[in-house]
Amino acid sequence: MLIQGNFNVEKIIFYNRESKWGVLGCTPKKSTVELNVLLNSFGSITVSGNFEGVYEGCEIELTGEVIVNPKYGKQVQIKSIKVLQDSKGKEGIINFLSKSVIRGISIQNAKKIYNEFKEDSISIVLNNPEKLLSIKGIGDKTYEKIKESVEYYKSIEKLIVFGTDLGLSYSLICKLHDELGENAVEVIKEDPFKILDLSQTITFKQVDEIFLKLGGLPEDENRLERAFLYTLKNIVVIEGSTGTSVNNLRKKFNYTLELSENSNAFNNTLKALKDLNKVSTNDLGNIIYYKEYLEIEKSIAEKVNSLITYGINGLEIDKNIVEEEIRNFPFTLNKQQVESIYKSIQNNISVLTGAAGCVDGSTEYYNGTEWKEIQNYTKGERVLQYNI
Repeated sequence: MLIQGNFNVEKIIFYNRESKWGVLGCTPKKSTVELNVLLNSFGSITVSGNFEGVYEGCEIELTGEVIVNPKYGKQVQIKSIKVLQDSKGKEGIINFLSKSVIRGISIQNAKKIYNEFKEDSISIVLNNPEKLLSIKGIGDKTYEKIKESVEYYKSIEKLIVFGTDLGLSYSLICKLHDELGENAVEVIKEDPFKILDLSQTITFKQVDEIFLKLGGLPEDENRLERAFLYTLKNIVVIEGSTGTSVNNLRKKFNYTLELSENSNAFNNTLKALKDLNKVSTNDLGNIIYYKEYLEIEKSIAEKVNSLITYGINGLEIDKNIVEEEIRNFPFTLNKQQVESIYKSIQNNISVLTGAAGCVDGSTEYYNGTEWKEIQNYTKGERVLQYNI
């Protein structure tokens, strides 16, 4: 069930500033049968989700979905939330200035601002903050902090209005603002898929939802190419490779875009991206590579091959110097680790690894002679791999 309306925040039950997730106790401004059944034993409605700048005593405009928490019972999960600017009285204005998302205004300074500007106080802070310098106790440092906070407030308010109209969750709106900053709305309007270049935490599904709500067409070439590259990149990162089988990618590409197996979108997009030199395939055409990662791997292979071919092995080691340096370490090395130091000095190429979760200090060591297979890379053969 969807809940919409204005509520008074009676209590902030829990709030985490880092994740911006919390729990509120709220009472509706207008009582209805639907809302009355949500009242808990304290006479309020439990509201949970991501929010910022909410304070006890403020009025919020809320849209949320009724859910049932196994432990705490019925509550409203936030879809969108907005703190309303309370300009109806002295207490409301002072609370808004000192407790909302605007930072840098203490309660004492909020009272001074109200005494100076009365009902225009909020408007002055938001639109003409330089006038605050006329108030005793607000110097340049405090003014700059308030000004910066006001700019943040305005940019996130702009994004909240834009995102709410698109039906985006408040948590996604906050994430977009954290990733894109004050230009978030402009970036999204120009090309939502640019978000994927700027963020490591927002998924293709989330961006695609924005694209479609802005009127984007499902068959848009940019959408198909972005889905293709996003899916391929995720696969190769998770699998620790530079490519994957065409069949595997086709399956996951179709799943991402909810396409049928008979769709020609995959083949058409593959051809377009090969023409753009963003992906490549092997000679058999059954393996597809993320071109950027493939080139990086080739470059590493060539450098390693060069070190093996032209480097100097068998350097003489002054054990006294090495042992002195080891003694100066702020930790103690075991026998294998000491051996690894000597071998890394003696060989051009060294790979030092430890098994995941290893607690006994054991290591594995490979020296330059064990990398000879890497020389075959330029002939199109697979590089010898080690778990680094």
